[in-house]
Amino acid sequence: MKNAYPKKPMLPYQRTQVEMSVVIQAIKKISFPLEVKRAGYMVFRKESGNGQSGINFNFFGLQADAGQWPDKYDNLIAGVVSKIENGTGKTRLFLAFNNLVDSLTMLLDRLQHRGLFVGGQVDMDKLDIHMPVPDINQFARAYKKCWAAGDKNAEPNTEDIKGFRSMYSQAKTIFL
Repeated sequence: MKNAYPKKPMLPYQRTQVEMSVVIQAIKKISFPLEVKRAGYMVFRKESGNGQSGINFNFFGLQADAGQWPDKYDNLIAGVVSKIENGTGKTRLFLAFNNLVDSLTMLLDRLQHRGLFVGGQVDMDKLDIHMPVPDINQFARAYKKCWAAGDKNAEPNTEDIKGFRSMYSQAKTIFL
């Protein structure tokens, strides 16, 4: 396992939790298009267990051992945390963020860059995933393929789609 950020400090693991009301207020203050904010809200909820499961403000499992992220994120990254990954049981290196806003800023930027929002267009040559995202059902499919599974053949189950429909309905009333 190679640390892509050898100049950043290794930090002790700290489980971070945050109330969704705080997350909502933070997302509202960050300057991104409306649909990207809605996508960020849904992905945050899904990836973090509604704010209850973060690693040093990393609520999305962004890793530090799979290569460097674009330089524009360097000032958002506080350091690197070594922790056993859920699911695989392997020790991995995760990004640690300075605070919630820095974490959300990177999340929203990554979603916008990938086109992973309602009204977006996902084009990931590396995974051979090319699909429009005109509605919440296609968002659920794109999320499963290019974020959760990293597999162009992955498909969400009925409960996943139902969950995203519910979260999107909420997001449309929160982010106007």
